[in-house]
Amino acid sequence: MKLRGFILSLFLCGQTFAATYIIDPAHTGVQFKIKHLMVSNVSGRFEGFEGAFDFDEKSGKLEKVTTKINIDTIDTNEKKRDTHLKSPDFFGVRDAKNNLVSKNQYMTFTSKKVEMSGDKPTKVVGDLSMNGITKEVSLNVVYNGAAKDPWGNERIGFEATTELKRKDFNLTWNKNLDAGGVVVGDDVKVIIEGEAIKKK
Repeated sequence: MKLRGFILSLFLCGQTFAATYIIDPAHTGVQFKIKHLMVSNVSGRFEGFEGAFDFDEKSGKLEKVTTKINIDTIDTNEKKRDTHLKSPDFFGVRDAKNNLVSKNQYMTFTSKKVEMSGDKPTKVVGDLSMNGITKEVSLNVVYNGAAKDPWGNERIGFEATTELKRKDFNLTWNKNLDAGGVVVGDDVKVIIEGEAIKKK
């Protein structure tokens, strides 16, 4: 029995124990940038989102990354533009009469694999679903460390970035410019920065 216990203890010492972390919306931003008139970037963000993942701080193992973003909360600091982005010309989260189209309301991401460099996760590969289309995308990730807040919550900081082709998700509206080029670029830069709280 003592030998069995010793072997079991050695086995457990080699295991990693991931904890579940919940993204904190109050300290996280889901932002994007896209070219306008070929000369500048328009920035925006989504106000409504949620997400979670399993992470082992000791080993750096990251898995089960899931996010859900409410497209109807898009905000580019211009109401007319936001209304257009919600319309059938773009995300189709609102119909021509401004009624909510629930099937297009959310975009989701579910991880399939995570690449590591030493004990740090560097890339998360998964399926992004939006506008009725699912595509595999890669997020470059940075782990910014851990801290405990004044209320005893264990937190970690993170960053995730990627670049998408909006036409891949059938977001094709555009207008040609007289001097050449188009009103809206195709490449969308996505930047997610924030904190997640360890689930108790």
